[in-house]
Amino acid sequence: MYVASVTVSDYMTNCYLAGCEETKEAMIVDPGGNFESIQKMIEHSGYKIKYIVCTHGHHDHILATKQIKDYTQAKVYIHEKERKCLQNSLFNGAVVFGVKHESCKEDGTLSDGDELEVGNLRFSVIHTPGHTKGGICLYTPGHLFSGDTLFYGTIGRTDFPGGNYKEIVHSIQEKLYQLPEETIVYPGHGNKTTIGHEKMYNAVVRLER
Repeated sequence: MYVASVTVSDYMTNCYLAGCEETKEAMIVDPGGNFESIQKMIEHSGYKIKYIVCTHGHHDHILATKQIKDYTQAKVYIHEKERKCLQNSLFNGAVVFGVKHESCKEDGTLSDGDELEVGNLRFSVIHTPGHTKGGICLYTPGHLFSGDTLFYGTIGRTDFPGGNYKEIVHSIQEKLYQLPEETIVYPGHGNKTTIGHEKMYNAVVRLER
């Protein structure tokens, strides 16, 4: 699998391009702003974008969605509980933080267990509530895009509307920690890690055991 990333938004959000090396088909994960930077990443890759997937609806993960959709003609997907965030700045937090948001209509919604095919790759949708009600992760063997659920050494915030500390810990322990330990984790912010590393060293989750 081909993976490229660029840091976008004032909150250093990781926007990813994940593609099938055989077919040169790809998806964009979390276009949180800085359209020009994402555009350059796409152009440099040479891949055709099939999907734009938002792991959740906070503004720092969706702000460039409409621009990327217009540029690539890719289909936009988000969890069914987050759809209103794509269309309304009150729900995604842009109004609160004084950020301009361009409304975007999703092409489809995702639920736990759904799958997205990108070339010869198949990504499973894992619903991981806790940071938000409709937060998701995307898994293909060996790779996990964890959004704001699991970070290197810590977890996503739970003090925003829809957040719940017990839910996010449960999501990590019962879903993400069941994946193979060698799985590379690409988080919404910060450095990548592995499931095995987090099971061993993530003190936030370990304290709950």
